[in-house]
Amino acid sequence: MNATASAPSAVLPPAIPALDDSLGSLLLGAFAGLLLQGMIFLQTYRYFQLYPKDGRLLKAWVWTILILETFCSALNIHTCYYYMVTNYFNPTVLGGNPVWSLKILIVPACLSAIVAEAFFARRVWLVGPQYRPLVVIAVTLELGFLACFLLILRRWNAPTTAEYLQDYWLPALGSGFIGIGDIMMTAVLSHVLHNSRTGIKRTNWTIDVLIRYTLTTGLLICIFEVINIILSVLFPSKLIFIPISIILTKISANSFLAALNTRNWLATTDAPGTDPLNPFTTSLVGPANGPSRLASTLRFKTKLSEMTSAGSAQTEAIELGDISRAEQGRSADVLEIKHDPEAAMSVERSLAP
Repeated sequence: MNATASAPSAVLPPAIPALDDSLGSLLLGAFAGLLLQGMIFLQTYRYFQLYPKDGRLLKAWVWTILILETFCSALNIHTCYYYMVTNYFNPTVLGGNPVWSLKILIVPACLSAIVAEAFFARRVWLVGPQYRPLVVIAVTLELGFLACFLLILRRWNAPTTAEYLQDYWLPALGSGFIGIGDIMMTAVLSHVLHNSRTGIKRTNWTIDVLIRYTLTTGLLICIFEVINIILSVLFPSKLIFIPISIILTKISANSFLAALNTRNWLATTDAPGTDPLNPFTTSLVGPANGPSRLASTLRFKTKLSEMTSAGSAQTEAIELGDISRAEQGRSADVLEIKHDPEAAMSVERSLAP
């Protein structure tokens, strides 16, 4: 008998698909997400150290963001472990139904992005009634963003990844919705801040810092939204858009926390000097000769500036942060524009030679 015929037939291993647009994307997204998650932990720690007396609403907001983003990171880790360790010798799993942790990831990720955007939308809402219709539109767009991603879950039991991602236009549409809403909120905040400029040098510097921060974070988020849309359209059956989506939610969370942590140094710093150990430039080092005469103490009520106009006796004071008002029985954690003639006279006297 032929020895070749009697030998057991060799079983060829299944062909290994390309990994750069599947495992590679998941791994890069997990790495980037964990790096930004570390910043979220640091920003959260700094927040509770700097503002221990903040109201319950702000603290609940921070805890919600932290829990949702931590859950997202845990899901990313589980996804990588499932594909790279548990199914190391089963490469065909890459084309099958996605693991549950990858499918459910969109829920906490979308909720985290909406919670962060809602913080800035609430600020715009309380700036003035003339901006509230824009806030309603932005909130509607954010809810549309959530609905688009949740609709993907209707294909939970799809047999393959390609079929699960068959509605590729939904992530693209959702990213467009929240991108438009973010542009609207960024434009309104920048407009309000720009109109609050006066002739006082320190006040203008404070306003410029706020405008630059608002435009930078808003532009950064919009750039990633556009990239997410492009990748979703060009590679509808691939997971290439996953890393961008992970980075996007982390940036939104860090922007929210940085906005809270910048309140005190904006109130107490005259000259810009960056602290190299602080991410997102949430701490500035003041002048070496001591605190400014306009600086306030480290406290809950954070007054960014008291401004006077050369052509008017009235003043617009911008307060950003948790403004505790026990005598009024309420607290505000929003951008507040108010007229304060007495503050104008006080600033003029303090600036007099």
